[in-house]
Amino acid sequence: MTTKAMTLEEASTLREALKGGGGQEYVRDWVRRFVEEMAVGERAPEVKLHPLGFLCFPVFRSDTFGCCVHAWLPDGPRAKNPTSDMHMHTFDMISRVIAGTVTNHELELDFDAEPTHRIFAIDKGESEDVDVFSATNVLTATRFRPLEKYGPGEQYTILRGRYHSADDTVNDEYTVTFMLAENWWDDEPQRTLVPIDHPEVCAEYHRVALSEPEARRFARVVFDLLS
Repeated sequence: MTTKAMTLEEASTLREALKGGGGQEYVRDWVRRFVEEMAVGERAPEVKLHPLGFLCFPVFRSDTFGCCVHAWLPDGPRAKNPTSDMHMHTFDMISRVIAGTVTNHELELDFDAEPTHRIFAIDKGESEDVDVFSATNVLTATRFRPLEKYGPGEQYTILRGRYHSADDTVNDEYTVTFMLAENWWDDEPQRTLVPIDHPEVCAEYHRVALSEPEARRFARVVFDLLS
């Protein structure tokens, strides 16, 4: 068994494929092989419940970029979002749909309208799996851009600082994506929009890692989906 998800060479090849918008079969085959090796014990299993409703399979991280496999599984475990799904990243994100359908809803902040949301900063706590939420004094309204949908082989890009929502991703459909985060490490916190009338937001949110048997089982589910 190996504990290293992938080599820098592998990661760099996948990175260039996504940045160039090509390599559909290569990326899909790599993801399929990745979850297969995890399912049969050739890779150490690591799967985390993401607060946005999907399973996160960490793949690679460096000082400049990171990669993950994301899977929305209708009959799989789901984390409860502690705030809202409207958020922004401090990195540029490219997401390639491997199976299923992803919907993405970008939005703009409107500081002239009657405010509906408060901006919260999201910092890391004692570990990478701890999110610390801090309320800011910034209130805003929001305006959604047209809803976008993406199918297998298609990809979309979200630039750093752009608020968006993926809450409309089809929850009764098995969906798998490969995500590339450029300029992964940033000193600025990420941010989320929380409705003003939202119940009290927890100060810390701890992401849950699946047990090894569970991680292997859901890796097998994703592998079967891509077979």
